Amino acid sequence: MIHTTVVSHWLWNHKFKVLARFTTRINSSLTGIEIEPGATLSNSVIISHGMGTVIGYDSVIANKVVIRQNVTLGRGGKNHLNSTGRIHPIIQDNVSIGAGAAILGSITIGHNAIIGANAVITKDVPPNAGVAGTLGKYQNLIALINKSGLFITTNHFKLYNSPQQYN
Repeated sequence: MIHTTVVSHWLWNHKFKVLARFTTRINSSLTGIEIEPGATLSNSVIISHGMGTVIGYDSVIANKVVIRQNVTLGRGGKNHLNSTGRIHPIIQDNVSIGAGAAILGSITIGHNAIIGANAVITKDVPPNAGVAGTLGKYQNLIALINKSGLFITTNHFKLYNSPQQYN
């Protein structure tokens, strides 16, 4: 699957747009994952159980990002262009995106963020934040650690009882 995405992206960048879209459609029909040819993905993106996942054409996904099934990285509407003309999100390093999440518009998801299942995100998410719910409310992960007594590391997406267990 990733090889056809790389080929499709190369075709798109070299102005073979119709052939790039055709390659994308073949890939989508075989895997259930639609990655538009203009999307930029790093080499370390994991799409886990990807059926129904859609990644828009100018989305950027950085290193060590985990995307669960049925996630949408899409446009937020006709008035959601940012100053550079982007309409799809940018996902920074070490982000985990839960099943069914919708990340919409020209927004940035900060590094080490965790997006909960079925969250709808339409605004920027700061680094080290956890986001859940349809309103996309976020909390700083440090605050969650202090409140719950649990330590979360987004580097490996594991849950520990204390920071000392991680070290």
